[in-house]
Amino acid sequence: TSELPARATSLVSQALLVLWIVSLTAVASRLAGALVKFYGRSASSVLPVTTLTQSLVSLAVATIGILILLDTLHISVTPILTALGVGGIAVALALQDTLSNLFAGFYVSLAGQVRLGDYIKLESGEEGFVTDISWRSTTIRALANNLIVIPNAKLAQIIVTNYYLPEKRMSLLIPVGVSYDHDPEVVERILLEEANAGAGVIPGFLADPPPAVRFIPGFGDSSLNFTVICQVAEFVDQYLVQHEMRKRIFKRFRQERIEIPFPIRTVHLKQSN
Repeated sequence: TSELPARATSLVSQALLVLWIVSLTAVASRLAGALVKFYGRSASSVLPVTTLTQSLVSLAVATIGILILLDTLHISVTPILTALGVGGIAVALALQDTLSNLFAGFYVSLAGQVRLGDYIKLESGEEGFVTDISWRSTTIRALANNLIVIPNAKLAQIIVTNYYLPEKRMSLLIPVGVSYDHDPEVVERILLEEANAGAGVIPGFLADPPPAVRFIPGFGDSSLNFTVICQVAEFVDQYLVQHEMRKRIFKRFRQERIEIPFPIRTVHLKQSN
């Protein structure tokens, strides 16, 4: 006889519907982010799979869920949008730095000049592999296995050297100095032989294009200075290639009795009568 059970039933059913929509939206939002991460790796050239892209997809799904919820509760969206438009100006001023990092993150992700896995160096000296681009910052992992966090707005403004663009292959210059007592042509031949012997054998040392030797920078204070020019597969390969090539050159110089001189300076003392 009372209308209370009917109202209670209506409220309970509506509450259950709201909980169901909220739960479904939360699950769909997380699932969408996971699917973007899983399938996006095969299409990373279209849109890089970063924390930022996953967050955007999850936010889009959550927004759709909120709109469905408001429509279910018969709440008009127009007044809410009007209020958000008025309050958005104050929020934008209060979150100016955050929004700057957010839009800079969009630019960094879509421009393709800094990608996940690239080895980059900042003009301030920090360098490492790019591990993530989020809505606020970009994270790079240094060779010492430390994480460096850079605000996206800063990254978009500074000079960045990307060692993986336009390709991973890069040139490596190994300086070598010998005594003035030796024939430059003989030294050049020995260095070239050792470089050709190491190409393709030392991990990361590319045989194509072939290595070269140049009498540059030339005449030093106490030595004839040569430069061994070679190609390595990527940035981190240069350390092992330099290590192995210097050992090979030092061993060969000992066999050929070629001297690597110590720095020498001749001082003339003038005596007055």
